Amino acid sequence: MDSLTVVWSANLVFTTGEYNGSSLAILGPDDITKPVREVSIVGGSGYFRRAQGHILLKTVSVDFDTGDAEAEVDAYVHPWPAKK
Repeated sequence: MDSLTVVWSANLVFTTGEYNGSSLAILGPDDITKPVREVSIVGGSGYFRRAQGHILLKTVSVDFDTGDAEAEVDAYVHPWPAKK
């Protein structure tokens, strides 16, 4: 292995606004040595039930003493079936 990779397994839950109560399921590897990474959206709930897509991650800051990191997350989502 020649890079530092972590695995994303997360649910992004919306608690306000139009998508309140819905969520997106995220799963995939994240090679944190790259400036921009892509991880899959593999589903969701509520408005995002059966969603597909991906997120792009950009590291904003890392504190190696505490292990904390801050990332910018851009989500590109295709609800299924598409709602109008």
